[in-house]
Amino acid sequence: MSAVERASQHAQIDTTQERQQPIEHEEPADWGWHANLSKWARLGGILSIIVLLLGLTATHYNNAGTAAILFCVGVLVLGLIVDQSHRKRSFRG
Repeated sequence: MSAVERASQHAQIDTTQERQQPIEHEEPADWGWHANLSKWARLGGILSIIVLLLGLTATHYNNAGTAAILFCVGVLVLGLIVDQSHRKRSFRG
């Protein structure tokens, strides 16, 4: 039997073994992910807001930069408010 035939036969055996095994659903917690980054996400959001507000102290030639920075700050503040409301309601039934 040539090496090509053995490889082909081996590939056929592997695919039949894969078909016989049921597909198991893995939970993220099974491999260590508990999705608890909310503390770091909130801290990052607050620090981002502070850095953006410090960016307002720089010299701007027009107000387009100021408007963009304030828009980004508003989006971050809104995200932190929504996160706070989700955390308050997460344990309610």
